[in-house]
Amino acid sequence: GLPLLANPPEWRLGGPDAASAKLEHVPADGPGFETAWRITTTATTSAENRIVVTAVNAIPIAGGDALLLRFWARTLETQAADGRGRLRFSKQAAFAAPAFTGRPAEGWKLMVSTVPARLSFAAGQHTFTLAVGGTAPQTLEVGGFEFLNYRRTLQTHQLPYACATYEGRAPEAAWRARAEADIEKYRKANLAVQVVDSSGAPVAGVPVRVKMLAHDFEWGTAAGEPRINGASNPDNDRYRESLLAMFNHATLDNALKWPNWEAAGGRQRALSAVDWLISRGLSVRGHAVHWPSWTNSPARIRTEYESKLASLGSAEADRWLREQCETRVRDAVSALRGRIHEWDLVNEPVGNRDFMRILGDSVMDDWFRIARETDPEALFFINENGVEQDGNAKTQSFFEIVRDLLARGAPVGGVGIQAHVGAISIPSYLRALDRFASLGLPITITEFDMVTPDARLQAEFTRDFLTATFSHHAVKGFLMWGFWDNNHWLHDAPLYYRDWTLKPSGQVWSDLIYRQWWTDEERLSDAGGAVAVRGFLGRYEVSAGGVAVPVLLKHEGAEVKLVVGGPAN
Repeated sequence: GLPLLANPPEWRLGGPDAASAKLEHVPADGPGFETAWRITTTATTSAENRIVVTAVNAIPIAGGDALLLRFWARTLETQAADGRGRLRFSKQAAFAAPAFTGRPAEGWKLMVSTVPARLSFAAGQHTFTLAVGGTAPQTLEVGGFEFLNYRRTLQTHQLPYACATYEGRAPEAAWRARAEADIEKYRKANLAVQVVDSSGAPVAGVPVRVKMLAHDFEWGTAAGEPRINGASNPDNDRYRESLLAMFNHATLDNALKWPNWEAAGGRQRALSAVDWLISRGLSVRGHAVHWPSWTNSPARIRTEYESKLASLGSAEADRWLREQCETRVRDAVSALRGRIHEWDLVNEPVGNRDFMRILGDSVMDDWFRIARETDPEALFFINENGVEQDGNAKTQSFFEIVRDLLARGAPVGGVGIQAHVGAISIPSYLRALDRFASLGLPITITEFDMVTPDARLQAEFTRDFLTATFSHHAVKGFLMWGFWDNNHWLHDAPLYYRDWTLKPSGQVWSDLIYRQWWTDEERLSDAGGAVAVRGFLGRYEVSAGGVAVPVLLKHEGAEVKLVVGGPAN
């Protein structure tokens, strides 16, 4: 491969809080390298991109090139549980962003990502970014950079890499026994079946089938409106079939966002896709009413606000912005009242604060109240990324935002944790869930993906992340942010490769949700005509002797009586 960075790399310190950091090129004892870049931060910052170190590409990148991005990192000091950072790429390229975490005692860790370039960049036009904010003061070192462009001589899955790992991966990890016990406790209930004849006498020896039809827990995905509404073709047809086969819950990835909703025909396309999902038995989650920044709102909002600010002053401009935001809440929620019962009302408020800077944090209270008034039956969530680990600054910032909303009386209905993650610590993730559960709100994992070139790592981490999530009493649902590589923002979805081959992590999903965490049993009624089954919560069909009845198994359990045949002999 051809080196993408200058030799030595020319890293530069930046970001809004760069004054609270120092970058040094220092001697190092790394694996195969003798110098490293030391990054020292001296203040806690609210988001990882508040302090960054950047370098640009030294050679061109063409769309379709296969890139290997490999470097070493270690934590020297940290005031948090772990030192942490993230490798980011130009957003337009839809490149992966693997996270790295480490403790001082752990030494150097190898970080690897393989990336298919989606766009082309001349030399000097593409920025590689190490984001190290969003946590307590820390000192990290990074070195041994091998950022290589293999052009189109290899595909990304053919590139060399070394395996990463994560805390809690070991089969004997302590969290596993607790998780299995909690799944048994919180995700299952007793189903009692009584088989009688027409006179009411118990009938023994009758085969009784207890067949699960659907989970109570929401297993979902973000879905692409163009794929749902698109014309019949092999990929669209397979996409719709797989969506219905693998999930009982969904959201639209972009169609309900404010700019898309306002675009010509956007509203009708979104409504059509929602109706398609509901008509096929999926519950639907709305994403998102407000992503409260200029960038993620219709361009007209900023243009008109700044025009009014210049001509009429801040009071009138602020009043207009407040009205626009409130109208957006009423419009989206009322249009889907009775169809969508759960919304991300506020998305990513830690880093997207343009509207709150102008109108104050209490404007979110107003949005929640208006949403509740518009649809009293729906739950309205506040959703955030980068909060999957206990002890980092962003997790704390988000926790405080939700806590303060509740303290002011805002009718917040739930906490959304996005979970665009690398190979993060499972015990730390469970502690983060405990922390948010202490707020007394339901939790949904809203946007899971785990980007890595290592299919085995992806599968094992997906298994453990799903298990930890399903075990936690406060979590009501789990959505991935797309399931097929060719309709995924980072082209590395959890379930299917581009050619629709099931990934190892996709097999994990299928095995856990539709086999291990699924109930389908047949037993003979005992002398008293009874059959007892402990099953996973959800919808069932219970049948015997040609008689079948529907049953909804909830936490409190269920009882069902089957009347079969004539009187017993």
